[in-house]
Amino acid sequence: MVPSHLTCATPRSRPIHAGRAPFAGLLLLLVAVPFMTLRGQGRLVINEILYAPLPGRPEWVELVNAGNAPLDVRGWMLRDATAPLPVISEQSLIIPVGGYLVVGKDSAVADDYGAGELAFCVMARMPSLNNTGDDLALLRPDSTLADAVLYKSSWGGADGRSLERINPLGAGSDAGNWASSDSPSLATPGARNSVAAREHDLAVARLTADGADIVVSVANRGLKEARDAELLLYRDRDLDSAGATDELRGRVAVPPLPPDDSLRVVFPGEASGPGDARVIAIVAYAPDERDENNRRILDVHNALARGSLAVNEILFDPLEGDAEWVEIVNTTTSPLDVRAFRIADAPGADGKRTYRSLSRASGPVPAGGYLVIASDSSLFARFPELASASPSRVHAVLSDGGLSLAGTEDEIVIADANGAVVDSLRYSSSWHHPNVASTKGRSLERLNDGFPATLPANWTTCADPRGGTPGARNSVYTRRPPLEAGGEASLSFAPNPFSPDGDGVDDACVVCYTLPWNVAQIRLRVFDTRGRLVRTVANNAPSGSTGQVLWDGRDDAGRRVRLGMYVMLLEACDARLVDTGAVKGVVVVASRL
Repeated sequence: MVPSHLTCATPRSRPIHAGRAPFAGLLLLLVAVPFMTLRGQGRLVINEILYAPLPGRPEWVELVNAGNAPLDVRGWMLRDATAPLPVISEQSLIIPVGGYLVVGKDSAVADDYGAGELAFCVMARMPSLNNTGDDLALLRPDSTLADAVLYKSSWGGADGRSLERINPLGAGSDAGNWASSDSPSLATPGARNSVAAREHDLAVARLTADGADIVVSVANRGLKEARDAELLLYRDRDLDSAGATDELRGRVAVPPLPPDDSLRVVFPGEASGPGDARVIAIVAYAPDERDENNRRILDVHNALARGSLAVNEILFDPLEGDAEWVEIVNTTTSPLDVRAFRIADAPGADGKRTYRSLSRASGPVPAGGYLVIASDSSLFARFPELASASPSRVHAVLSDGGLSLAGTEDEIVIADANGAVVDSLRYSSSWHHPNVASTKGRSLERLNDGFPATLPANWTTCADPRGGTPGARNSVYTRRPPLEAGGEASLSFAPNPFSPDGDGVDDACVVCYTLPWNVAQIRLRVFDTRGRLVRTVANNAPSGSTGQVLWDGRDDAGRRVRLGMYVMLLEACDARLVDTGAVKGVVVVASRL
């Protein structure tokens, strides 16, 4: 597991709001709790405010007895910043411990929330509650202040939802102690607030990326100290939003956390990596009474190196009724989430590209795996295996029409979530093998993803009878030979012999070389057995200490060479043009039996 850094902080922050059951069916505490004669003191506070009701519904204020003894509200008063001091009740009205009283101008509020048993007190001179904010005060019969709330619309409670108090014992003037009701009924008159603090409630308060690090804040929203909790961090590789055992990246024991305290945990380097990443933070706390706020999910967008996703196969001239499609290969060692990526072809007459979203991708593209992007679902009729789950491929059927690939020449551009180009090329129908009579319904396949996509010699006609290999290794794939180590220049070839006859098997030769310099220039030429120059494959090309070049078995005029042996001569010099060297090897052009 990766190490993490912990810091503690004490400022309060707003909790994550959990859902609750509808109001109907809850027992009214004012009725259900009998009169109590225990020694103690009642404490009446403003607990819920509906200041912006839906059209036709009344405003109201809910009071709760948060003390430890019953309380008589006879003679108590409720006012706002400008109203006089109207009395809530002229008669004796006992509020039991934990009991509620809803105050308003209209008792229809009980019908609005399906609460026929709701304890309601009508105040003829109920203060009008301002939607932008107001100053509410609750006064005892002797006019001393019992509670005050100077609420603002920024605290929550708009569009028919009430403003609920999180902790009735917390300060009424604290904006962090109030939140919009999370109830499906939009409010909870006469019942525990949907956002009310529980005795045990740990929450993942924040989950952010700070450079390459993931930062998690764990907050104790409960009324009691939290002990024996753990914070778990997952890297969600399969994007199912559920942390699996093999996706666990960090586990931290949370020290005892008092109420209203928080903990900051840093997971170094967990926001880094190629492409997008999904991170899940979960706090595990057995006594927790609110599980809904125990997890957070964060999608991190990281730039991809160009070529991390590479165009690998193109069907731009399909048969009648078939779909156009493009195959992309993931050349990295990690799965890549491409749902925020886009694909485009050449700019239109206005000079602008039309990008199409890949949000319908059926999952992350596996490391070394394939993404097949199709214009419509007819792709599955020709290649039914694509409709089945596979660990090596995913697909994306575009929802806004075809790819609009031109049948002779066009561009393909893949852009990541940040708009950066990951791969692009301009293909041409001339890249098809010249010996294939008809290329309609046949894809262009890349011979090897280690060579540039813009190299025409790295593309040829698919040799598969179905006309394409979407989601699988290309039929004309050419393997690389192993590089030879050492201090001298060397050449190696694969396959050797090779047969450039267009049948999709060993149609090209990959030439790999090593040089004794980190920076060099090379020339690679092909000669026949009589010493005549047949092809200049590379001329004065820049190179590093190793490299690969592709020969398609053709001469400088584009004609296929005769069967036989050919000499490859590699000449190189260092960057200072002082040291030079040459090495040669024999390649055989043959035909298949």
